Amino acid sequence: MSDDTEQHPMDALIDKELAEWERAGLQTQNVGINGLILDARVGALIAALVETEVLDLDTLNDCYRKVLLSNLQERRQELEPIVQRQRLTEGIIDPNGKPL
Repeated sequence: MSDDTEQHPMDALIDKELAEWERAGLQTQNVGINGLILDARVGALIAALVETEVLDLDTLNDCYRKVLLSNLQERRQELEPIVQRQRLTEGIIDPNGKPL
């Protein structure tokens, strides 16, 4: 198993992607998941996989980082245009007086 004090190369990419979320004015906590249930399920799955030696913790962490980075990138690409449109049209109304 790797030393927990060393930063994994994928962590730098995840940090960079999170900075892109921040630059875009997006927040990861607004993506609609129930954190407590998800944490419990993932924790149980990880414990079972590691305890039964199906996967070692390093392999599992590498897979997690890849999936997290991919999910963050995809979600930002979906949300960024929506946020940009909201910023551009904020306070603008159509001829009927409704917000754009």
